[in-house]
Amino acid sequence: MRRSSLAAGALALAGCVLGFRGEAPFSAEHALTDTTELRIELPNTPLSVVACAADVPDTCPESLRYDGVWLSVGGSRKDAREQAATPTLEFSRDEGFAILGARVPLAVDGLVDLEMGQLRVPDDRHLDLRTGVGDVSVVGTEASVVIDVEIGDVEVRGADGGLAVRTGSGNIDVVTPGHAELRTGDGRVEVSQAGLARELTVVTGRGDMVVTLANDADIDLQVRTEGRISVRTPSITTVTSGQLDRRNGNGSVRIELSSTRGDIEVRTVDPG
Repeated sequence: MRRSSLAAGALALAGCVLGFRGEAPFSAEHALTDTTELRIELPNTPLSVVACAADVPDTCPESLRYDGVWLSVGGSRKDAREQAATPTLEFSRDEGFAILGARVPLAVDGLVDLEMGQLRVPDDRHLDLRTGVGDVSVVGTEASVVIDVEIGDVEVRGADGGLAVRTGSGNIDVVTPGHAELRTGDGRVEVSQAGLARELTVVTGRGDMVVTLANDADIDLQVRTEGRISVRTPSITTVTSGQLDRRNGNGSVRIELSSTRGDIEVRTVDPG
């Protein structure tokens, strides 16, 4: 993912010009017993979340585990090391809800960057992931996932319980058996339904989208774009632009796709 080393690269460049580079590595584990929802809300950083099978306790402890490094550039080695060691990550829990956040004192605000490593969680915890600039990746979770990032690509494999993604600028790449709402201001969207057909909303400001539906037997399909609309499913074959409304069966599964001017392609897992 294209921004995974953004902070480190920026600081490495700055270090060549301004002074010495400091690093403060960290790792931690926090119990998630009786916790059903976890929010991870951090400054600019890539987030990579890997979920393990919660029904196999011997290999998947009820905990959040992670590592990473704080980075800083200072006028001396001592200053750089002290600045990097000043901010901390803080974890708290309250009645089934947990949050992992950052505490960055004003004295080093703007002087440090965070580079998270992999975060590991059980797959049955609902996730709420938030950051400013950084790619976000989630793999394996069976619960719901909410992702909110200002600038960054988003990749999800899982989120059986439902998925909501918003990125101000960035591509979205999703394979999920759950219902999904995906929004990007500027970026390409690729989404594939795994399992049954589920409700889906995809909105792009600028960017093409490719949507692979589980099937088209019972859908209410609504497509809007100034670009090209191409649909190739067992029941619908058409190429048009502007808008397309098509209802199959009872139309109980709503599919809403909208782009300002990107091309939209719709197909099924097995188009026949």
